[in-house]
Amino acid sequence: MLACSPAREKACRTLTECQCFPLRLGEALRALILGSLALAFAASCGSSSSISASTPEGGSGRTSPTQVNLKISTAGNGLVRGAGADCRGSCTAPYASGTQVHLVAVPDSGASFVAWSGACSGTGTCDLTLDGDRELSATFATLPPPPPNQHRLSVIVQGKGRVTSSPGGLDCDSSTCAADFAAGTSVTLTATADSGFSFAGWGTDCSGGGDCTVTLSKDATVYANFVVQPPPLPSQVHLSASTSGPGTITGAGLNCGDSSSTCDVTVASGSTVTLTATATGGARFAGWGGACSGMSATCQLTLQADTSVKAEFRFEALVLAPNDETNGTVIALNSTRVF
Repeated sequence: MLACSPAREKACRTLTECQCFPLRLGEALRALILGSLALAFAASCGSSSSISASTPEGGSGRTSPTQVNLKISTAGNGLVRGAGADCRGSCTAPYASGTQVHLVAVPDSGASFVAWSGACSGTGTCDLTLDGDRELSATFATLPPPPPNQHRLSVIVQGKGRVTSSPGGLDCDSSTCAADFAAGTSVTLTATADSGFSFAGWGTDCSGGGDCTVTLSKDATVYANFVVQPPPLPSQVHLSASTSGPGTITGAGLNCGDSSSTCDVTVASGSTVTLTATATGGARFAGWGGACSGMSATCQLTLQADTSVKAEFRFEALVLAPNDETNGTVIALNSTRVF
């Protein structure tokens, strides 16, 4: 670490865990423009935590952390699935502040999930918004073996939904559950998604998207997968247009450019529209921008969200050359001047 001048050290002492480094010219100029001496040194002071700096008005500025840590631990035979990975034992991973994570406790065969502790509680799934460091733990217990001539059917719900069985015995509501049935029993499982989710299908000892029937000749495990539904499409969307140069965009109610000013219209979501670019005043069409592209004068779009397009028009450059078979001067002419 480099030594600082007394004035600079005084300013740096207003910061948390501050270390002074050579101040770059750009940072110094920025600080002087803002009128804050402390900020001038804050810009070149390193800190492993959030920085709080004094201001001339006596207030303080604080930088929000952009990265937070999620620490997960497990006790017993099982793992935690979600947030991009599986965790067994102890795991710590960084995430951007504000990240939303959905965690599922998955017991091993012969175990059951007991409960969450720490940042989550209960026996269902765990949903967190990581606006700060978080720690949680999942506890699992060993199940006694099924009675003689019975087999265990375990259901693991991923996402938000409910799985019930016929004959009865299983009722898993966004959680993991198990029940014992007589050997050879055919058990039918039915999945029902929570609001905002849809059933995406079964996994492991079942497959497909309808009801699942398992004949228990041995212990079995079934995954029920639920996924978030996309938001519904709006009933109407805006289509806006702009032009550069002399020309117009027409179609779908638009008449935009030159002296025309209908450059924003509302159409039904899902509509397919055809737009046409027309040059005027001796110009030529030079290409689309925004949601349209290419050099064709027409553009077709299917509108499922607010959309904007742009058409560019340019004047043609004209070249005037002598026709008297002499080596005369070539004159290039465009819309504004003669070269």
